[in-house]
Amino acid sequence: MRAAIRAAIRAAGSSNEVGAASAVISRAIYWVEEQFERLPIHWMWWPALGGIAVGAIGYYVPRTLGVGYDNIEDIISNRLSLGVVAALCAAKLLSWAISLGSGTSGGTLAPLLTLGGGLGALIAAGLQSFVPGLEIGMGALVGMAAMFAGASRAFLASVAFAFEATRQPEVLPALLVGATCAYLVSHLIMRDTIMTEKIARRGVRIPLGYEADALRHTLVSEVMTIFPQIIPADMAVGDLAQRIADHDPELSRHQASLLVNTEGELAGIITRGDLVRAIQSGLAITVAEAGTTFPVVAFPDESVHQALSKLLQHDIGRLPVVDPAEPKKIVGYLGRSHILSARLSASSEETVREPGWLKSRALRESCPPWISG
Repeated sequence: MRAAIRAAIRAAGSSNEVGAASAVISRAIYWVEEQFERLPIHWMWWPALGGIAVGAIGYYVPRTLGVGYDNIEDIISNRLSLGVVAALCAAKLLSWAISLGSGTSGGTLAPLLTLGGGLGALIAAGLQSFVPGLEIGMGALVGMAAMFAGASRAFLASVAFAFEATRQPEVLPALLVGATCAYLVSHLIMRDTIMTEKIARRGVRIPLGYEADALRHTLVSEVMTIFPQIIPADMAVGDLAQRIADHDPELSRHQASLLVNTEGELAGIITRGDLVRAIQSGLAITVAEAGTTFPVVAFPDESVHQALSKLLQHDIGRLPVVDPAEPKKIVGYLGRSHILSARLSASSEETVREPGWLKSRALRESCPPWISG
């Protein structure tokens, strides 16, 4: 038994073929569905046509009918000849694809396990002359786990299902290697899984993995500018417009300026849009009258996500950042560009790849001794 386990681990690399097959099978299911959609008949007749096809296939290959758990048990136990296994896999794939493609309700677990077990058994039989001690039943078990892992990307579930079939911990290494190879190959070939392909075809974006929201874990103090554009609240609108027209460097960094009173406290905010509307009105008013005197503010210790929620809730594009203990004390300025830079920085960190051990070793060997040592 241990020799068979070691042989299965060595042969588990052949699960690359099973992973590729899982991607092909997933595409075949939806290809058949597309062919049904092209039929010049009403969709309510599709299940009837599918039933006729499934019945015809079952007439010649009766093992394709039913749930199929007996087939899985026979394949793992090596009770079927290789010819029967090959015929069963081909007929089961055709019957299952037509059944699902016609709109008939059906499962995916048992058919995937049947196809994976059969394909694994056939591959194991072909490798027996190259991998001494490899058992067909063990190859079928690894193929079963690999097929389910590649088609559904449920890695741990696929290993657990296969392990439950034997209840022997010794098979876990082979199952893990086979499921890993199939998972990686399927991920490279197919963007979506057999479970999510239909949803993705309807235009719904399916996330490929779990990731933390960078905006929830980034503080306002990390992205805000600590040198905001500040002007007196009693400045005339015309004077501000003239300074902007003269390309004053103190007023060209952002699309808004913070207003302060004679004591240097926050008195409001004026945007370029406010300035344009004030000029078009032709009134000689101050920037405080043209802008907003009670602006929505952010705090340096709150998350960028919270600040973004304030922007969306109030339909504004920028926030003064003030001290929580002194709401009139300006400590920074937060605009939309700062929020985008926070998200871009997080994306860059996720995509930057660290050098592998081979490249790191080459870099160390190329450095002078006083640096590498």
